[in-house]
Amino acid sequence: MVTVNTAISQIAPNLYCLADILTSERSNAFLVVGDSAAVLFDTGVGVDNMHDLVRTITQLPLTVVLSHWHHDHSGGVHDFLDSRVIAWSSPATQLLHNRGVSVSSIAMLSGDAYATHTGAIMPARNLTLISDETTLPLGGVTLQLLYTPGHTADSVCLHEPSRGWLFTGDTVYDGPIYLGLNDSDTVAYAASVQRLQRLKPALILPGHNDASLPGAFMNTLNTDEIR
Repeated sequence: MVTVNTAISQIAPNLYCLADILTSERSNAFLVVGDSAAVLFDTGVGVDNMHDLVRTITQLPLTVVLSHWHHDHSGGVHDFLDSRVIAWSSPATQLLHNRGVSVSSIAMLSGDAYATHTGAIMPARNLTLISDETTLPLGGVTLQLLYTPGHTADSVCLHEPSRGWLFTGDTVYDGPIYLGLNDSDTVAYAASVQRLQRLKPALILPGHNDASLPGAFMNTLNTDEIR
């Protein structure tokens, strides 16, 4: 399915990518549908109503997980008033909860054109902040939420061990990883990548560009060059 701003593709029988095709960010959100529940990893840039798009695919109880606070991943978070929405606790996610993200803050990271397209992010009052890793059983599919700081202080990934799926947000994708931001930490990032490499994923579901990458892509990341 293709909307004006979001392309929806099915990667596996219970796995969908909802990709931003409006902005230069080309960010990906992923929907995993189990037998009894579903998880949405990230909420897009906030132009399309991601909630309504997800509900064209599944009516199951839904948990939304933010990979990190950045606006190109949390833009639609306020649409999910009927769902559990979680993010890792950090000063930035606390601000997202209390104040949202202003147009000027978005422009500082992604430029004026992007900010004009998307507008501000409203306060995410429906956001629950967590500080412990957790498991999300969906019925036939189980996702492990892993804390993987580095790109930001609140970055998380999801791992489905039986299928070898690894949802990486902005921790791993085929493109430049931004590690010079205010809440970036290169040492923590290297440790997070090494942890993900030890999982030996079969399929990477990244936060930008390609909807999927082969697990072997992890072997191209040299953490000795990061620190």
